[in-house]
Amino acid sequence: MGYNGLMFKDLVIFSLRICLVVVVWTAAWRLIQPKTQSLRILRAALIALTMLAVLALVRFTTG
Repeated sequence: MGYNGLMFKDLVIFSLRICLVVVVWTAAWRLIQPKTQSLRILRAALIALTMLAVLALVRFTTG
């Protein structure tokens, strides 16, 4: 029973990580509406930086 509990816990944590990434990506995608090529590049860079920040946050909090 202990193994199944740990597996379920890991699955829930993984699902929450995926949800966090999706929420951050969706927020950045909807808030920045580019009209020029430079704004598209800026949006892509901001999304990449936020994904790195989420990765760092997850790594820092879970060890």
